[in-house]
Amino acid sequence: MRNVQVLLKSRPEGQPGEDNFELVESELPPVGEGQMLRRTLWLSVDPYMRGRMSEKKSYAAPAELGQPMVGQTVSEVVESNDPKFAKGDIVAKSEGNPTPPQMRVMLRALLAERFKLSVHTDTRELPLYALVLARTDGTLGPHLRPTGTDCSQAPEWLGTGPPPLRGPDAPCRSAGPGPGGALRFRGITLDAFATFLATPVRRPVIDRTGLSGDFDIELEMSAELGPPPPPPGVPDKVDRTFAPSIFTSLQEQLGLRLESQQGPVDVLVIDRVERPVPN
Repeated sequence: MRNVQVLLKSRPEGQPGEDNFELVESELPPVGEGQMLRRTLWLSVDPYMRGRMSEKKSYAAPAELGQPMVGQTVSEVVESNDPKFAKGDIVAKSEGNPTPPQMRVMLRALLAERFKLSVHTDTRELPLYALVLARTDGTLGPHLRPTGTDCSQAPEWLGTGPPPLRGPDAPCRSAGPGPGGALRFRGITLDAFATFLATPVRRPVIDRTGLSGDFDIELEMSAELGPPPPPPGVPDKVDRTFAPSIFTSLQEQLGLRLESQQGPVDVLVIDRVERPVPN
């Protein structure tokens, strides 16, 4: 069996291009005792990767030239010499290029089949953040401005999953890396941006700025936009003290603020779950 790796060949200036990477194939060695072989099904390509391509000081160490770019993956065990893992314990297979809503439907079907999972939704009063204007005069920060392009005919983006258009230069409904590892949005609503913020701040976020229309946003790298922290008890290899908090970045760069509130939040309640059935 052969392995395919994407290596960082050179450090990009501005937008990364194909010339900065090298695709390498190699034969895999035999699986040793206590080891396993996994096939990558999903690879998370996160904004912090752009910062690691540079040699500039950041909260994450620079990626080494000639080494693979790494990210979080979802994998299938195809061969195992580790007693804790078995071949193909749980496999979700999808054909073609399903959308995020289609993937959620397939995942629900898989969990119902393998774990007999039964759930329902409920609405509860829980802590959340409201995205509000930070300045009493209503002025916006230097990195938040109305979009100069009519995006009314662009595909909708609700702030979850990848945006319809990729790359920082698409004028509407797009996201991509900006200068120095910044995250750049083009032609998105603040309602979608608030939903996007829910993941890094780990709490629901609702837009209460009162601003309508589409906006261009550049958000410099912050501690919460890097890779997620490890589980409790596991050392964190990322220096999260270097980058500013996203709460600070929102106020200084965008003129927005996250205000802690209580409000109705839709939650998923598990009614039933069992041990998975055999393959």
